[in-house]
Amino acid sequence: MSHELLDIACKPMKDLTRDDIRALKTEYQRLYGQPSPVRTSRTFLTGNVAWGLQAEAMGQDPSKLREKLLKRFKRIKQTKGRLQIGARLIREWHGTTYQVTVTRKGYEYNNQTYSSLTPIAQLITGSHVSGPRFFGISKSHDR
Repeated sequence: MSHELLDIACKPMKDLTRDDIRALKTEYQRLYGQPSPVRTSRTFLTGNVAWGLQAEAMGQDPSKLREKLLKRFKRIKQTKGRLQIGARLIREWHGTTYQVTVTRKGYEYNNQTYSSLTPIAQLITGSHVSGPRFFGISKSHDR
């Protein structure tokens, strides 16, 4: 961590938990350039105001930084939303290791191609089970 960031991190911050909700809403509006959502909890306001104050302390505009982070998150989510061809999914089940390879046509297991992971998981377990869950990936990764 750079000395400048360390100085900011060590600087005492205002205790926002003592502010009333009106003061938090006013600070939220100042930081983000828009009113807080209508039905907002104290916890939401405190967290967002604290984050905004931290961004300001680091020389960042909180609204612009939030937009930048959201765009980056969406881009990462889009690129990580699919498994790459050639990826191998490995799962140990009752002492046996099973391997599935992602192909252009789906998933290859025991030299046979399947359109989804669920039938493979069912073959392995002998019962109905979610393939993505069995292999430890979210459903958004399922081809």
